[in-house]
Amino acid sequence: RFTVTFLAKKADLPQDSVQEILDDFLEWKLLHMETVHTAPDSALKVYQLERNYSLLPFLQFAKEMVRTPDIFVMQWYDEPLRSPLS
Repeated sequence: RFTVTFLAKKADLPQDSVQEILDDFLEWKLLHMETVHTAPDSALKVYQLERNYSLLPFLQFAKEMVRTPDIFVMQWYDEPLRSPLS
């Protein structure tokens, strides 16, 4: 389990950026968030990874993008792609 502050320090990123990422991961059901009451008037949001194995292909793709950034090319076409056989 971890907090936004902990993760931001470990990743050396601003807390706002880390919070945006965690919010997206919550929406995609990759994380679970709990509120821990540390005092009667104080609460702390704690995050934990879900056992959602759909994250694995995403991480593999990200690894390939970082390791060899020149192998992926995105092209935009004005017309739909057609099979050379049609």
